[in-house]
Amino acid sequence: MHANCAITHMDPEDHATDSDADLPPPDCPLCSIDEVLPETASTVASDNAYMRRILSQELVHYGMIPDTVIYSNIARSYNKHIYKQLRRSGIACERWTLPKVREHFEKHVGLLPRRVIGKQIKLCQRMLGSLEKELNSQFAAALGGMQEADAVAGVTPNVEFVDAKTIKKICDVQAKLLPMLDKYRQFQKEDQVNAGLSTLWRSVQLGETDTQEASKLLASAAALQTAAGAGDRPTASELFG
Repeated sequence: MHANCAITHMDPEDHATDSDADLPPPDCPLCSIDEVLPETASTVASDNAYMRRILSQELVHYGMIPDTVIYSNIARSYNKHIYKQLRRSGIACERWTLPKVREHFEKHVGLLPRRVIGKQIKLCQRMLGSLEKELNSQFAAALGGMQEADAVAGVTPNVEFVDAKTIKKICDVQAKLLPMLDKYRQFQKEDQVNAGLSTLWRSVQLGETDTQEASKLLASAAALQTAAGAGDRPTASELFG
């Protein structure tokens, strides 16, 4: 795999003739490349197949493995398959690093629905983790107090092992978490379906897949249930007719 597709970098000299000449060029190496677009149903996919393959790792693995692993894999893939090839051709470009990729996805990609919902899900999970520690602490304290009273007086006191307020907090967080998981699944499916259709259409345009084979693939995909609903999928005739 090598980068034989053009990568469009923003040239700082281009800014000199703009009305925005007083604005500095972006210092993010990902923002400075036009082809760096997240795989989502709300954006037009890049024509650069290599860049799409690299960035699709975020779509496929987000929430499945730690974010640091995803960002590291994206940086490693770009540096291996694109950065090295550009440098060998004498084209100046910047290496991607884990901190730069993390900053791009977590600060610059601001309104990607599945990532917004994903952040809220992670927040709920952290809250549940904190409440679980609180619950365990209450249980341990109550158990210790009961054992101490039994050893001193020989009588087992009637103690409350779990605070009702803590239970209510846990139930409230869970009530918010479950609908968000369903919404995240919907956005994730929509983005994956869109990415798959874009890849299939690009393959047809390049002549790597004929329309008959593409129609069969699309018909097979349409047989699967998705959160978006079967009615949201285009038919083969709409795409290839």
